[in-house]
Amino acid sequence: MEREGGSSRSGTFLPAEKETMRTTRKVRKPRENEPKANRARGVFRRAALPAGAGTLAVVALMLLASPLVAASSGGLTFAAPYKGATAIHLRDPTVQGCGATLNIPVPAAFNLATGKAVGKAVASSTACASADSQASYDGTMGLQGLAFTASASGKFNVVAHWTVSWNAAESMNGAAANAGSQATVEIFLVAKLTDVTAGTTKVGATVFIVQNDLQSASSYQKSAVNAAYSASVGGVSLVAGHHYTIYAVISFSAQVAVPQGSPSASWVTASVDLGSTGHGASLSSIKVA
Repeated sequence: MEREGGSSRSGTFLPAEKETMRTTRKVRKPRENEPKANRARGVFRRAALPAGAGTLAVVALMLLASPLVAASSGGLTFAAPYKGATAIHLRDPTVQGCGATLNIPVPAAFNLATGKAVGKAVASSTACASADSQASYDGTMGLQGLAFTASASGKFNVVAHWTVSWNAAESMNGAAANAGSQATVEIFLVAKLTDVTAGTTKVGATVFIVQNDLQSASSYQKSAVNAAYSASVGGVSLVAGHHYTIYAVISFSAQVAVPQGSPSASWVTASVDLGSTGHGASLSSIKVA
C-alpha cells in the first residue's frame, strides 16, 4: 500500500545526536490519512512597529541574547545558515535474527550551515530457524529551537519548505511472501511550533513523500529529483510578546521482517537513499506568514 502527500501521524523525536540498537521490533503498519491543517494569512513589517500601529507583525528574536532577524513585508523567512537552532540527527538501527542485515552507507545527519540533510540505509533479511529476522533503520534530520518573538497577536502559518532528491525501493520473493514477510519504506516531513512562554506545542500534519508497504512477491521502486515539498503548522494564534521556537525535520525508514521458520529460500530487501551522490534533502526556507 502506497501513500503520498498529507497523511497525518503524531510522534515525538529525540532532539539530540543519539544512536541506539534495539533487540526487538515489528514492521510498522500503514497510517490512516487525515486532512491537511487549515491555512491562514498574515502581514509582516520589516522593522519594529510604531506606537499604536494595528497591523499584524512578527519580528524574529533569537532567544538567549541572539540577534534580531528582520521580516520582509511578505513574511518572516529563515534560511541557511540556521543560526541559533540545534541540529537533529536521530539514528535508530535495529537488527534481530540470524537472517537480518543492515547496511548504513550514510548515517542520518543535518548541517545547519547549509540546510542539507542526508541519510541512506539498506535493510535485508532471509529466513532464520531460531527467530523472526527483522532489520530496520529510522533516520530523522532537521532542526529545533529556531526562535522568534511575536510583536503582535494574530493568525499565522509556519511552513517548512524542502527540496528533496530521493530513491526508495523494496523487493520480496514468493517464498518470503507466502510466509507472511513484510517490507516498508517511508520518507516524511514534520513541523511543529512551540510557544515557549505558554509551554504549549502545536504539531502540523505529517506529510508523506513516500510510504509503501510490500507484502507480496514483487518489487517497488520510486524516486524524484529536486522535488519541492512542504510541511506546515497552520492557523497558529500567535500572542504578542510570546517567544516561539520552530521544529522542522525530514525522516526516513527502511524496514524488513521475515517470520521464524520461513522457507530457507525466503528473502526481502528495503532501501531508502537520501545520501548518494545527487541525493539528499535541503531545508530551503521556513516561513511564518
